[in-house]
Amino acid sequence: VGSRYATVADVPAGRVDIRTGSTWSAAVGAPEPAEDAEFGWSCALSANALVAGAPYQPDSGGVYLWSGISGPCGCQADVNGDGDVGVDDLLTVLEGWGGDGPGGDIDGDGTIGVNDLLALIAAWGPCA
Repeated sequence: VGSRYATVADVPAGRVDIRTGSTWSAAVGAPEPAEDAEFGWSCALSANALVAGAPYQPDSGGVYLWSGISGPCGCQADVNGDGDVGVDDLLTVLEGWGGDGPGGDIDGDGTIGVNDLLALIAAWGPCA
């Protein structure tokens, strides 16, 4: 679901919220949130790939592609693949903070950071 006016990193840039089963499993924002970019204006999810548009991303709009949205248990935030998003997954994200190490880059933007932490928090609990 595109939330084109959502605030990401204190910027009204937009985001895409992903629902898996009966829970919201991920929140994905633009790699470089820009004010009023309206990221999520258009979005499509197929298997484990997400495409999202931001028509007002400087300078001429943007289209972003992520792969690996669904992990082995049905949610990418389950970093360790145990079927539950919890403390062990959080510790992996925090350990890799700022880097591009394996497992912690939940949103697939190449860097472990705030969006990954937000996706993990949104998916907290058993994977559906």
